[in-house]
Amino acid sequence: MALFAGPKKKISDLPLATPRDQIIRRSRLVFVDDELPPLITDLRNANFAVDHKYDIGPEDVHILERRFYDLLILDYHNVGTRFGSQHGLSLLQHLRRVNPSLVVLAYTSKALGASEAEFFRLADACLPKDALITDSIETIEKALAKSLSPGHLWTQVLSTAGISPGSAADAELQDLLVRGVMQPEKLATLATKLRSIAVSDAARTLAIDIVAKLAELYIKTQLDS
Repeated sequence: MALFAGPKKKISDLPLATPRDQIIRRSRLVFVDDELPPLITDLRNANFAVDHKYDIGPEDVHILERRFYDLLILDYHNVGTRFGSQHGLSLLQHLRRVNPSLVVLAYTSKALGASEAEFFRLADACLPKDALITDSIETIEKALAKSLSPGHLWTQVLSTAGISPGSAADAELQDLLVRGVMQPEKLATLATKLRSIAVSDAARTLAIDIVAKLAELYIKTQLDS
C-alpha cells in the first residue's frame, strides 16, 4: 500500500530556483591550502561565506565527509599528506570514496606531472591561482550552482543509499522528499526510509544531510519569493 494517496511527486515539482544572489547567500565554501589565498578577501568582500584550512587531517576531515560545505577549493601541494603520499590527491581520493557529492575545485598554480593528473580528473573543475578575480568568482559561482542544484543533490542521495536512478525506490523516495519539504513533519518518514536502506551509518548520515540541504533550499526559496 502506498504511503500517500495520489500520483507520486518528483523533485522537478519543487520550485527551487537559485539565482546568483541566493547562491551567494546560501553557500558555504572552504579553501584547503598551506598558504592563505588572497582570493579569500575578495570573496568575502563579495559576501561569500568562506573558511580557510591550512590542512585537513583525520581529526577534522568530518567537516568534508558530511554536507557542511557546498564547495571545496583544494590545493595540491603540502596538504592531505596524512591520507597518503600524493598530497591533495590523497585527500581528494578519500573524499570521493566517502562523500562523492562534494563539489571540488583543483586549486594550483604549479604544473603537475602525468602521475598527478588524477588530481584534475577527480576534481569537478580547475581554479588557477593566477586567474583574474572576475574569472575566479565566475568559476566558483558555476561550481556552487552545480553543488546546490536539486538534480546533483538527489543523484548523490541515491548514490549514497545505493539506489538505482529511475527505479521504484527512487520514485518512492522522491515522493517522500517532495511531500516532506512541503510539510516538514513528514520528513521523518523519509529519514526512516533512508536509515533502512543505506548500507552504513556514514551513508545514512550523509544521505540525511543532503536531504536536509534540499529542504533548506526549498524553505528559503519560499521565504525569498
